[in-house]
Amino acid sequence: MISLVAQAKDIDAKDAIAALVIYREDRKLWQRVDRASEQRANQLGL
Repeated sequence: MISLVAQAKDIDAKDAIAALVIYREDRKLWQRVDRASEQRANQLGL
């Protein structure tokens, strides 16, 4: 799922994040999601 956040099409990345919400209490997981989001933004030049 983390790789989808970082590399998939926008809609798929959003769906992956939505699916991961059930783990919202897992701080380490959300740190990984944040890093993947940052990686995505850097790849897109945002």
